[in-house]
Amino acid sequence: MTFMLLQLTSEEALEKLQPLPERLRVPGLGEWGGFVGVYSFFVSKEDDEGNTTTLRARMFDGSLEDPATGSAASTLAGWLAQQKGEGIWTFKIIQGVEMGRSSEITVVVEVDVAIAHIYLEGGAVQVMQGQIAI
Repeated sequence: MTFMLLQLTSEEALEKLQPLPERLRVPGLGEWGGFVGVYSFFVSKEDDEGNTTTLRARMFDGSLEDPATGSAASTLAGWLAQQKGEGIWTFKIIQGVEMGRSSEITVVVEVDVAIAHIYLEGGAVQVMQGQIAI
């Protein structure tokens, strides 16, 4: 999966975002070129030690918006943790607010020389079920 990370300067800018009319296509990405999610975020708060960062985010796949995207949250947190350097970094990501389906995702990233571990935490609710008929 490929995500374009788009950092915004304010929560108001994040709220004003609109979905694209169709899926973003990026040449040169092989079979994943047709799936490029746009993960927009705003850093809203860091604790005094800088170990925990709270962000607001939105993820668009063309005209669709996702209220909770663990893969995008993990990608963003990994990238931000690399910028911080060695240590254990916690990112609290609030997503889905604008669509009335607020979610909270926590990502803990351990960076040694490179990313050693990424841990994703959050709740889930069943929104559908299906059966395979034979």
